[in-house]
Amino acid sequence: MFAMDEYNSYNNQHNSLYSNQAPNQMQTKKVPGFVKFIAILNLLAAVFFLFIGIVSKIFSITSLPTGSTTSSGSISFVGLKIPLPVGILSTIIPIAIAMLFIIIGIGLWKGKSWARWIQILLLFIAIIFSIISLVQGAIGSSIANIVINGALDLYLLFNQKVKTAFS
Repeated sequence: MFAMDEYNSYNNQHNSLYSNQAPNQMQTKKVPGFVKFIAILNLLAAVFFLFIGIVSKIFSITSLPTGSTTSSGSISFVGLKIPLPVGILSTIIPIAIAMLFIIIGIGLWKGKSWARWIQILLLFIAIIFSIISLVQGAIGSSIANIVINGALDLYLLFNQKVKTAFS
């Protein structure tokens, strides 16, 4: 037992001489600060989508008089007939998106590889939607979205520190 402890102590000292790290820090990977910033942006987006989902639910409950459901299975609101599934989805979808952003944000913060790849995929999808918007005439915001999302995608894909942290 004593010999094994002595061996581990020697091994840790030997490894720390060549790695410039303390022995207990050798196994931990440091997530770059900008990736943590992206994680915080994901969490802020989650708060926004949770707010939208909650407000949508509150608005649909408080603004509709009792018995406003029509026989066709829709909600009568300000002269419009909104199908019930649309009203339900306007609450569920933002909350589901918020949960996705929370999961990705925490995963990025902790350096999880799957979170990096999901973030890259979502940024790529956002670029595609921005290109579609650009073709439809929303020039200013589309170009800004393409540039920002493209830069973030390239950073997450090709930056060596990011690759090392998520490997």
